[in-house]
Amino acid sequence: MKNRGIWLLLFLCLQYFAATAQQYVAKQYAFRVDSNIVYASDTNYLGYPENVYLHLYKPIGDANTQRPILIYIHGGSWLGGTPNDYYPKSISEEFAKRGYVVANIQYRMGMHTNPAITPGINCSLIDGAAKCAYVADSLEVLRASFRAMQDAKSAIRFMKNRSIQDSTCAEAVFLSGESAGAITALGAAFLDKNSERFTACSSQTNAPVTNSALSFCQNLLNHLPAGQSPNYNRPDLGPVEGRTNLNGFSSGIKGVAAFYGAVFSEALSKNWLNGPDTPYVYLFHQGNDFVVSCGPSAPLVPMNQCIPYVNLGFNDCVGFSNLPLAYGSCSVASYFQSLNYNKFSFEFVNNYLGNPLLDCINTAQAGQGHNIDNISLRCDSIAKLFSPLALQSIQNCQASAVFNNKQEPWIIYPNPFTNEFHLQFRQETFTNSMKVLTILGKEVPFTFEHNTIQLLNVPPAVYFLTLESNQKKYFARLVKLN
Repeated sequence: MKNRGIWLLLFLCLQYFAATAQQYVAKQYAFRVDSNIVYASDTNYLGYPENVYLHLYKPIGDANTQRPILIYIHGGSWLGGTPNDYYPKSISEEFAKRGYVVANIQYRMGMHTNPAITPGINCSLIDGAAKCAYVADSLEVLRASFRAMQDAKSAIRFMKNRSIQDSTCAEAVFLSGESAGAITALGAAFLDKNSERFTACSSQTNAPVTNSALSFCQNLLNHLPAGQSPNYNRPDLGPVEGRTNLNGFSSGIKGVAAFYGAVFSEALSKNWLNGPDTPYVYLFHQGNDFVVSCGPSAPLVPMNQCIPYVNLGFNDCVGFSNLPLAYGSCSVASYFQSLNYNKFSFEFVNNYLGNPLLDCINTAQAGQGHNIDNISLRCDSIAKLFSPLALQSIQNCQASAVFNNKQEPWIIYPNPFTNEFHLQFRQETFTNSMKVLTILGKEVPFTFEHNTIQLLNVPPAVYFLTLESNQKKYFARLVKLN
């Protein structure tokens, strides 16, 4: 009887571990979709307020009250695309079936165009919204991607803030996207300091006025309100966290999955990818991708080599230019390897033929080039990578993700912090009476810009932030890490 009890206990343990291993991996749930939930409103590239929304996918039939969250970001060169497109819908469904709550998001898009270019009317390679990628300059691409990153971070905080409503764990949050959405996801995952902003995000000279051939771009996705004129000024875009959903939650995540993504060269020069808070990374790319190259290249520019094969005698295709250098998944994986960083997985399909004609034909075909070759298979890989991260995070989900004392006049995040933290005032601003002190009461030098405080040349330690208002004194305990 004793041996039988031991074997029964062993059997039950094996069953438990088998079930745990499949949690958030096996597809076992039906799901429902709550559509068109507005999560923020902010200024678009034409200078007008624009609502951004998400579709929320929720599993049906599970009693879990601490489900992981996936934020999915569609592609479309920051010019087009919606959460209703094939890949966003399919991948959102894949993860909802695995037990995730998925926020499939829209975000601010659009860029000022180059008035010197008149697109060819007989160019089948570059047609419709693709013509809007004739951008005024490389600044436009960096600014568009930055706005998208701000919206992604806003969506993360939005979803964390409604974790009770959605039965989710605010500690177990993941990002994913394809193409421009993957570039946005990687940027939102890595960019966490205002000192790392693109130079293009500061105030710039006005963009050139668009020409009549490309004016339709301003009406895509209702960027330009009816009866209004476009603004061509390019103001400062604000802090990396953006201006919306500053609710006290951080925009930190546990993992990011990028389908044919990249990071811009300025991100590498500013060391986005190297830090103690870098999340786990999944990368997928195909060798025959002429839209976002797996190696170093400006996006879309590789398509120019296909122009001779589609001109059909009209010779009016105009190649892409004015686009910033980016490093695709192959380069990112190599960079991680050079840092001995092992928290990443890279799946690469080497289908590059080396024949320009055949490669141009193949890159436009389903399953080739700028596509996901097998959605279910790739989502399995991501789910297996993310599952232990989700389980570990959910165990700690009761721990507070942020410092958020409702009795105080501010919200501080993150805390603890490494180099800087963000300060959001609930009502009035008290910057003139603000001080940072050591535990001995000595003042510490700091900078305050875009609601971000950076301590200057001070070691890791406990500090205190103080302010005075209406004869009341407030303080907060700060913890600076290495």
